[in-house]
Amino acid sequence: MSWIEEAIIVISYRQRSAWMLIIGIYSSLAILMYGEFIISTYPDSSIFSDIIKTGLAHRAEKAAIGIIILTIISSIKMYLKDRKRLIYS
Repeated sequence: MSWIEEAIIVISYRQRSAWMLIIGIYSSLAILMYGEFIISTYPDSSIFSDIIKTGLAHRAEKAAIGIIILTIISSIKMYLKDRKRLIYS
């Protein structure tokens, strides 16, 4: 059995790793959109507003990348556990 067939079988029987990836993608997109909303509503009255806006944008990007990385790692762990239960038992 090839690894593609194993992946299809495991994901079709246990969808929690696929759901984890979907939730991670949506939450990272939500964080990016919320960061852009905060930046767009920030007042331009101060001298340092551009510096603050770029700092907020970088923090939102770091948070989104962190969430994507963590959900990929946890979905791989879940997939390996499910594969062990379904294929090798």
